[in-house]
Amino acid sequence: MPCVTICVTIMIMKMPLVLEDDDGIRPAGRPDECFYCRQKVGTPHGEECVIPQKKVKITYTFDLEIEVPYSWGKKQIEFHRNESSWCSDNAIRDLVASSINKDRCLCDGFEAEYIEDIDSEPKRYSRSEANERDKKITEELRERCGLTNG
Repeated sequence: MPCVTICVTIMIMKMPLVLEDDDGIRPAGRPDECFYCRQKVGTPHGEECVIPQKKVKITYTFDLEIEVPYSWGKKQIEFHRNESSWCSDNAIRDLVASSINKDRCLCDGFEAEYIEDIDSEPKRYSRSEANERDKKITEELRERCGLTNG
């Protein structure tokens, strides 16, 4: 009987260590372990832990009510939003305005679709890194969209 050789490649992702300032350490949990995977400081996060992150590509679809010139039809609206000099960053303002106008969140007209992994190596952020990243995003939204506190 002939012998068949089968090659199998197994990718083992090395999970990042839980550090003392890990974003997974929460006030409701123990100070020496990740709240989500219960791994101790100095050991790798668990394989199913939500704290290690990866970068993926997704498509967001929103149904929004916006105002456009009265005389515009489908062709003019789509040209303005897709092919003119209109900056798509303005869509963020449309999202916020739609949420304010409805006086509730946008969940009714929202869908997210996963496209692909961009970088599947697990990364861990410290609490200060996560806070700094959130702060930069907030500042960028304020600058680009004129959003303010309150």
